[in-house]
Amino acid sequence: MARPGQFCVELHTNAPWAHAPDVRDRIAEAVARSAARWGGSTLDLTGWTIVFQDGEVDCNVLWRRTGCTDVAERKMTVRSDRADCVDGTVLPHEIGHALLPLGDPMHWDAGWHDDGAWERLEDAFVADGGCPVEPLSAWEP
Repeated sequence: MARPGQFCVELHTNAPWAHAPDVRDRIAEAVARSAARWGGSTLDLTGWTIVFQDGEVDCNVLWRRTGCTDVAERKMTVRSDRADCVDGTVLPHEIGHALLPLGDPMHWDAGWHDDGAWERLEDAFVADGGCPVEPLSAWEP
């Protein structure tokens, strides 16, 4: 059983950022900031698994995606080979699916289109040496 705030990370990627010495800290910080952006914390992700992989992600009946969240399995899969750092993946987006009621697969929550919240998250990532958040247009169904 996972301790409060503990989540599992699997790295199945050749992305250079995923092999940096500080990758665990960078991922933990990105998860915490992304959860806070949605009004949550890492405590809300206790027991979840986050998989970073190269290539497109199959997502139920959808294919060729950059990410997928399976709420029932408590698993997020994030394409990582197109980003220069963990902050530039769709991780913040997938964490939104994890934290919103029923995963909000149709992106009905107003938070998806809150440009100010996305800009503040990106500013925090960049100020800490990260990279820009992937644009919302890449996340539309």
